[in-house]
Amino acid sequence: MSLDGRPLPLDYRLSQLDDIAEAMSTRRTFIAAGASELAADLVSLLVH
Repeated sequence: MSLDGRPLPLDYRLSQLDDIAEAMSTRRTFIAAGASELAADLVSLLVH
């Protein structure tokens, strides 16, 4: 989940080196949690 509350996909379906290089060139701040409710709680604590 991004810090603005949007889910982030884990599968980018990268099949070529150019795709992988492009995906790795961007940085994203995110929260990884075992449940979406937990991720939402963590976002609310960190953002506010």
